[in-house]
Amino acid sequence: MSLLKKANMELMEGNYEKALSLYRQLKQQEPFLSTIINSNIKIAEGRLFQKTGSINEHITSNTHIINTTEENCVNNVSITEKIRVCAIIPGGIKKGEASSYIRIISPLTLGYIKHKVEFDVLEDKYNLSDIIGYNVCIVQRYAVTDYSKAVELVSFLKANNIQLIVDVDDALGNTTRHKNSQYIQNLSKIIKFLLNNAAVNWFSTEKVKNFYKSTCKKQLVIPNALDPRFWPNKFSASQNIEIKDKIKFLYMGTRTHEDDFYSLAYPAFEKLYEKYPDKFEVSVLGGVSTEKENSWLKFIKFSDKNISYYDFMKIMDKLTGYHVGIAPLVDDDFNICKTDIKFLDYLAIGILPVLSELTPYSGEKIGEYSVRVNNNRWFEELCNIIENKNLILDKLKGSRAYVWQERSIESIAIQQIQSMNYSKEIVKNSGLFDQSFYLDEYVDIAKAKVDPILHYCNFGWKENRLPSYKIDVYWYQEEYLQNSIHDINPILHYELIGKKKGYKLKPDYPKLKKKIVLKENPKRICLFAGYDKDGVIDESVIIFIKELSNYCDVYFLSDSQLQDEQIEKLKPYVKGAWAYRHGEYDFGSYKRLAKYHIGWNEIEKYDELLFVNDSSYLINSLDEVFKKMDSKETSWWGMQATKGLYATRNKPSNKFKKEILISKIKENYLKDYFQENLFDFHIGSYFLSFRKNVIKDKKFQNFINNISKQKDKKRLIMKYEIGLTKYLISSGYDFETFMDHLYPFQPVYTNNIYKMIKKGFPFFKRFFLTENHYKEKKLYTWEDELQKLRPSLDIAPIRSNVYRVADASKLYKNLNIDNYGELFTDVEFSELDKKSKVKKGVWIFPVCAYNHGFDDNTRAVFEEVKNDSKIKKIILFRSRHVNVDGTNVEILPLYSKKSQEYLLVSEFLFVKHSPVINIPFPLDDKKHKFINLWHGIPFKRIGVASLDTQSKLDSIINVHNSKCYAVISSSDIDRLAMSASFYPLKYSDIWLTGLPRHDFIIKQESDLPKELRDDICRLNRILDGRKLILYAPTFRNAQKEAYYNFSEEEKKVLYKYLEKNNLVLGIREHMADTSNSYSSQLVNSNVINMGSAKFETIEPIYRKTDLLITDYSSCFVDFMLTNKPMISFAYDYEAYREKERGTFYDLNFVFPGDICDNVEQLIESLQKYHYNGYKPNDSSYFIKKQIFHKFTDGKSSKRIVDCINQIER
Repeated sequence: MSLLKKANMELMEGNYEKALSLYRQLKQQEPFLSTIINSNIKIAEGRLFQKTGSINEHITSNTHIINTTEENCVNNVSITEKIRVCAIIPGGIKKGEASSYIRIISPLTLGYIKHKVEFDVLEDKYNLSDIIGYNVCIVQRYAVTDYSKAVELVSFLKANNIQLIVDVDDALGNTTRHKNSQYIQNLSKIIKFLLNNAAVNWFSTEKVKNFYKSTCKKQLVIPNALDPRFWPNKFSASQNIEIKDKIKFLYMGTRTHEDDFYSLAYPAFEKLYEKYPDKFEVSVLGGVSTEKENSWLKFIKFSDKNISYYDFMKIMDKLTGYHVGIAPLVDDDFNICKTDIKFLDYLAIGILPVLSELTPYSGEKIGEYSVRVNNNRWFEELCNIIENKNLILDKLKGSRAYVWQERSIESIAIQQIQSMNYSKEIVKNSGLFDQSFYLDEYVDIAKAKVDPILHYCNFGWKENRLPSYKIDVYWYQEEYLQNSIHDINPILHYELIGKKKGYKLKPDYPKLKKKIVLKENPKRICLFAGYDKDGVIDESVIIFIKELSNYCDVYFLSDSQLQDEQIEKLKPYVKGAWAYRHGEYDFGSYKRLAKYHIGWNEIEKYDELLFVNDSSYLINSLDEVFKKMDSKETSWWGMQATKGLYATRNKPSNKFKKEILISKIKENYLKDYFQENLFDFHIGSYFLSFRKNVIKDKKFQNFINNISKQKDKKRLIMKYEIGLTKYLISSGYDFETFMDHLYPFQPVYTNNIYKMIKKGFPFFKRFFLTENHYKEKKLYTWEDELQKLRPSLDIAPIRSNVYRVADASKLYKNLNIDNYGELFTDVEFSELDKKSKVKKGVWIFPVCAYNHGFDDNTRAVFEEVKNDSKIKKIILFRSRHVNVDGTNVEILPLYSKKSQEYLLVSEFLFVKHSPVINIPFPLDDKKHKFINLWHGIPFKRIGVASLDTQSKLDSIINVHNSKCYAVISSSDIDRLAMSASFYPLKYSDIWLTGLPRHDFIIKQESDLPKELRDDICRLNRILDGRKLILYAPTFRNAQKEAYYNFSEEEKKVLYKYLEKNNLVLGIREHMADTSNSYSSQLVNSNVINMGSAKFETIEPIYRKTDLLITDYSSCFVDFMLTNKPMISFAYDYEAYREKERGTFYDLNFVFPGDICDNVEQLIESLQKYHYNGYKPNDSSYFIKKQIFHKFTDGKSSKRIVDCINQIER
């Protein structure tokens, strides 16, 4: 290593004495480097001199910008190292423009962070040697104006291991407003180069980020914020607007926005003056070069045209007497990338912002504290303000707290620092991160063998992972970071700011003094959170909500897509009902109901607020619950308390055996719970009630308002379910529970639940049956136990729901945990198979390996033999419950010992994919005969013939195909295709029988299985006389990325077409599709999800469909049997045919309908069929049908059984 490099390294590491020694030595040896060396000596001397101070102090003294209010904070911090940061800013510290101060200088000169960050400003006329010794170099957007200098800077920073951060706050190059457009275009290229080569990009808005399309891996959107040090008068003043005769409007801005003012606001004010000549006046502060004289308009002059940002802020801080601030923006590419800084400035002044309704002003909070104006309605909105002066005062309520707390530069500073590589050193030195704990707690991190502290700093804190037990991160976030608009690393926040402010790492246990008596005949509101994986509202939920409606105004939100017919079931019992996917579980539904659908102002009118979810089955009236709890003096209550989680069940405080009175818990135990490493006491969140003092608590409201999606259920429980209990108790709110005792473990998930029910507990938890994570025995007796305790209880709705929503295999195991038995290993199974004897007439019917349904060809063959008593029919299910009738039928979990025992003696096994996919045990295919029924007539190439499987031929031939005894086909041509696909099977091994499930399309409705007849009845109710268009696209390997993305305009056209013609569009996505691309894209009252979760088999849908839209899915081959019209929406057919799998047939030759490659053609084709009465328009329809179908008699299943009987003879 060269002496210069070694000296530079010592300087960067903070070893200033060593660096000085080496530089002086080098100066003697290399005189030609004296300029660089002298500069570095100067830096090292300065660093050594300021080792216990901060560069910020000379910024403060030079500019008088940063006052010393924060310097009075207690400084009890022990620091071993600081991050050294420099920023290259045009004009330096004295002449830096607004964005330099707002986005860089202000946050990085906060007094709170001086003990961790040394910050210096370099002017744009910097020398590279000036940067030596810093860890981080920030470049402001205008700072480098020469491309070669940008290249030189990037190379220098990389060579010296200095992290480059580039900050950009608007879309330069996206405007023609600047006089020197060529200069701006060149500057834009330089900015893009710097962004692409930076370690971190900071952008002011998402639009700016998207405009630059940087290739940098770490890109952050850091919104602007206000620095109270620039607003000493406004920050300390109380908000006191007095409106007398005139409303005084203020406009301010730079000259690039002159057109915004004169094209939008000025004409509206001219018109306003005609209507209200003496009711208002307008002042302009900057912003225009042309001053149009007018009696209602005046211009505030600057003494210095080149006024500095600091001097400009002095003027702003002293502005008084105004009521409204306007921010018109013309709708163009430049303006949609702007920030909301004017909104913040106007709130800081204490006046109402009136803003153009464009992207910069689209935030939820912005709408709360401003008036947003459609650019075509400026005059009308200004009239409304003149006529409704109270609007100004109403809108500004709470705005001071928002602008000075939620939009604080503290959170900007922390977000900036946590993006710096060296921030991990702050976390490491904090003593709050325990590496061993982190690796023990999170096995995935240990297995990945990544640096735990690096993982925590980059990902862990965002995922709410615990760094140690020394800090309660969930509580800390709720207590101190609740109002931050940024996500902030709690350890970093504590080290930079919290410690100096005296923040606590964990909550204290206070005395529970806050309690109130409920008035007689209280008014209650209930927020009910639902979820259903199939989008169904079962009778068990309706029973619960109906009972609640006797005591509360009920509002319902489901975290799942529900059809209108499902929501209609609730209408008699609720005040409002909504359903959409948000993925934040029950607490996310509570948040949305309170914050968006009802509003806290409305909720505050009630005496009690209930949070209830559908995880419980109601087994008794709630009358006794409300009678008992109404008499309690308390602030909030629930049904029962729990100490511990399954993960903490072995903690000493969780191992108590006997019930403990809740009153004793509060007196003797609760304080100790707060001292434990992990607080795990909570009141069950499935049924909670809050009284008026809690309801009106803004911190409680913020707790609910800030609920967000969590990475897993455990973190959600810790942060919200336990977190809410912890917040309320630590805030001094007394609580009560309906059950007088605390029971061991989680009593609602153990056999203790029966004791509780005996004492009046009105619920039975679904999770107890579906999970049984405490391994309770004899759970299969649950129905008998409930019936004993509640003889009049109708069990049927509960049973129906459990068996529909539970994982069927898991439920079977949970109920029979006493004698479930361990599975044979593969080795054991193979050995047993060698010795086993096949029993004639044992037929195995495994469910689909993908959607776990018992449908398709397998189900059709079963229906053919279900009443044949000579055949032992074994149905092997996976996650979905199977309910069929028949003689000599047994239904078992695939993964069970009993199913393995039947497999060992089985004669025939009916699979729909391959033997190893449908039967995942090493069964001898020479001994047991696998009949592959497949799942459709292939249009696309499959197996050996597919283009995308050529690299896997050995596996397909030897692992999958060769194990099949026979494969079925539907026509002479299809038999050839299946022979090609299932090599090494011979042509004679391909049975020409027709597809069994096609019988369900052709047979009389009365001959169908009951479930299919029920589906047809359900479809009739949904359609209600409307015609059905079915969209059933094929599977694509790339899933979401490969499916068609409908534009908003295309959706509008499609929805309008459906509405106009009284049509329903049913969406049936492929069974292997996990992205739900179309059902999540196309959301409309005339669009219905007809996926396998809603309708297990597609054949009833075919029977009711008037027209099919597909692409090159083989479902069009099935649909030919209906003799109805179809359209191929094959937007990527060529790519699919050539690159993905290939096809057996030319689509143009065999498809009996229009082939469209864009939405415009699709709508045109739909209209044509509509006017034609939904009749096929292809004269060769029936010829094409014969290519695929030899049989149309509805007897394909019988032909397969006949083939098997011939084998046995």
